[in-house]
Amino acid sequence: MSGIALVVGFLGLSVPVTARAQTFPPDASWVALERTDPMTGLTAPLGDPEGDTAGPRDIVGNEQFPLAYVYSDGTHYYFRMRIDESVLQNATNFSSFGWGCVIDTDDDPSDYEYSTLVNGVSNPDEVRLWANTTQQTSNDPGDPPEMLLQTYLGPLVTGAEGFGYAREVSAGSNFPLAPMTPTEDFFIDWAVERGALIAAGVSLDQPLRFACGTAANGTTLSQDLTGPANLPDLLSDPVSCGAGGCIPQNCMGAGEACSAGVGECLSTGIFLCNAENEPVCNAFPGEPGTEACGDSLDNDCDGIIDNGCPDTDGDGLPDGQEVALGTDPNDADTDDDGISDGEEPAAFVDSDGDGLLNALDPDSDNDGLFDGTEVGNACDAPGVDPAAGHCVPDGDMGATKTNPVDADTDDGGVSDGAEDQDRDGVIDAGETNPTSGNGADDGANTDTDGDGLSDGFEAGLGTDPNDADTDDDGLPDGEEPNPTLDADGDGLLNPLDPDSDDDGLADGTEAGKDCSNAGTNPAAGNCVPDGDMGATKTSPIDADTDGGGVSDGSEDADLDGMVDPGETDPATGQGGDDGANTDTDGDGLSDTLEGTLGSNPNDADSDEDGVPDGEEPNPANDTDGDGLKNVLDPDSDGDGLSDGTEVGKDCSNAATDPAANNCVPDGDMGATKTSPVDADTDDGGLSDGDEDTDKDGVVDAGETDPTKGHGGDDDGDPDDDDDGLTDDDEATLGTDPNDGDSDDDGVLDGEEPSAGLDTDGDGLINALDPDSDGDGLFDGTELGKDCSAAGTNAGAGHCTPDGDGGATTTDPMNADTDGGGVSDGDEDTDKDGVVDPDERDPNDAADDVPSSEGTVLTGHGLICAAGRGGESSPAALVALVALGGLVMRRKRR
Repeated sequence: MSGIALVVGFLGLSVPVTARAQTFPPDASWVALERTDPMTGLTAPLGDPEGDTAGPRDIVGNEQFPLAYVYSDGTHYYFRMRIDESVLQNATNFSSFGWGCVIDTDDDPSDYEYSTLVNGVSNPDEVRLWANTTQQTSNDPGDPPEMLLQTYLGPLVTGAEGFGYAREVSAGSNFPLAPMTPTEDFFIDWAVERGALIAAGVSLDQPLRFACGTAANGTTLSQDLTGPANLPDLLSDPVSCGAGGCIPQNCMGAGEACSAGVGECLSTGIFLCNAENEPVCNAFPGEPGTEACGDSLDNDCDGIIDNGCPDTDGDGLPDGQEVALGTDPNDADTDDDGISDGEEPAAFVDSDGDGLLNALDPDSDNDGLFDGTEVGNACDAPGVDPAAGHCVPDGDMGATKTNPVDADTDDGGVSDGAEDQDRDGVIDAGETNPTSGNGADDGANTDTDGDGLSDGFEAGLGTDPNDADTDDDGLPDGEEPNPTLDADGDGLLNPLDPDSDDDGLADGTEAGKDCSNAGTNPAAGNCVPDGDMGATKTSPIDADTDGGGVSDGSEDADLDGMVDPGETDPATGQGGDDGANTDTDGDGLSDTLEGTLGSNPNDADSDEDGVPDGEEPNPANDTDGDGLKNVLDPDSDGDGLSDGTEVGKDCSNAATDPAANNCVPDGDMGATKTSPVDADTDDGGLSDGDEDTDKDGVVDAGETDPTKGHGGDDDGDPDDDDDGLTDDDEATLGTDPNDGDSDDDGVLDGEEPSAGLDTDGDGLINALDPDSDGDGLFDGTELGKDCSAAGTNAGAGHCTPDGDGGATTTDPMNADTDGGGVSDGDEDTDKDGVVDPDERDPNDAADDVPSSEGTVLTGHGLICAAGRGGESSPAALVALVALGGLVMRRKRR
């Protein structure tokens, strides 16, 4: 039931009021209530046979003598019913029954909203108007109404407050009809004030439907009705009752929605039948105003938004509107997709739900084809920046077009990009046709892993056609937003990038995934199950979804996809709370997120690689699997080049400590850049560091080019010992180009984590240091190696085979992997890489037993705590002496 708006003056009103004068209409003005038979489509007046109810409760009528009528004028609604005998007990009293109609205003036949009845049971008689606020029994015309809106007392008593509000007059008919003995029929007429219904929520000219009958009381219909007691079968056809009378609403189109005016003058309504039975819209346009620039509204109602407002870049969108939209008023193609901002299809909509409005999204339907390519553009329009890589010129000049806001234009079940595998807008040999009407050929595309991308399309992207989630971030490759883009510019296309916007949150977490996809490998560490099962979602390709100035990960500090107590909300529309996040070092990561990552909230460049923590690509990931998150790893992809060098930094950031030797200034000031999270940026087979042998970020004479698109020259750089480092690179590092494992620690030189760094500061770079973190465990043992690698000389004594085949590994660049206070070698006392029964676990900080009472002395399975200052107990001293003796005895062996 629709809500019933009631003015305060009518709430709970059940006392008589002084009625305004009214005059019943002449007989010719009354409009008979009709009902259309849904089975036959025939329309006839409401009727009822005589004799089905006794006495003055027997309503009668047929097609010639209709049973019920209505009328209205500027002040009142009027009701009339035909009765088989007089309804009067005497001249001033009705018989002790009720007569009335229920009124439906919301076109829902299962309930009614108002009722009005003549009550002859009460003393004095009265006319009542009720509101039925709750339909207790569906489809019941006798459902009791709850709120009495108006009462007119003594309608037959001269001088009474309600005098004249009900009457009996001769009906001019004689039921029963011949050959039975005819008897005179009567009308009972009554009225209610129009203002009472209007105040209760019935609008002028609103179509109404009525069901009428008699009652044993003055409240509910319960006696003679025009059919079975089922409200949908009793209600009349709609009638519109305005100030000039009532008109049946049975003309063509009656009740359908209509509108008048445009822009801010737009008004909606419905078609109503006029006196000539023609449909007329009851909506009237509003008054035009003055155009206001930038509000995206047609204030002056001329059909043009922001007409007369400045459009600096000439893209068809006024500057103010661009500011509101988020596009650049000085750039005609903000997203550089080949379609000007003003021509973007559904510019203000996010068609693919990836968090970017279409005007800001170069692939508005996430099908892998850029919008400009789909509509046949050449990428030469004003404002298009080819360097952005967001536009591929259409190969057939628009002869083949697809829909940029429909991922599957031909509805064949395969996305447009998966059909146009080289993404050039041309139907090449071996490709199927993605254009409208050509869905039948979609089945010719092979999708081995069932991720929604064809195998041929994946080959072009570089994703694995046999792995539905190539980057293991929880999002299937076919669901990755903008799959052919590198949203964060870190050198990885989105389907290969577990954190496509570098906000610290895994893409799957942002999209509400639970990491249960069959193609997702949890061991890769790239997927964190969403903590609230998608109730809170952020954009995987917009680092600041709510636009509040703080990245999504900095708001969701524990990176679980939930808004936990103490966290702000990163979801769309919640930017107002971003200021509650503290970023002490101003690096772009909140202090709480840095606590989660392990970076220093007081140091803007925790790993001293020249890249501020907030600019680190995929800051929460460990791209090279060396045990260090990228935000703490100066060489995040393990290619031998520091991250700062790869992205073109000069090591001049105030937070970067040159003494750490983790930053090499880029030699050409960023003219040559490689990816800090892709060890082989050009995919030519050699790592970036192997190509840039002197590690200065410049393509020097004699070096090959590691930048994207230059993989063809990689074969010219020999690697004689096949250890993953070129001979030139080894010459620079000081490793042996003819020995695959120069330090014989079981880890090939090219696999050494951060090979050119000296992690433990002992004077040996990691590639030459069999124990790079000085924890007493060889690097090969920590990484789970078995000392069988080509080039590893077991006789050198620098490699201990891992005892459990890599089931337990520790970080060869972190002496205390679990951060519990005890080094890995002190926990793994026999140095075999296995957690034996009497050993502590170097991956479990809880068993390191830190003491709040003094210094923890550890080693060889013993722990001893000395008290503060002079509080050492005799027992503690005895333990210290015993420990010293044990150490001396072990040293003599």
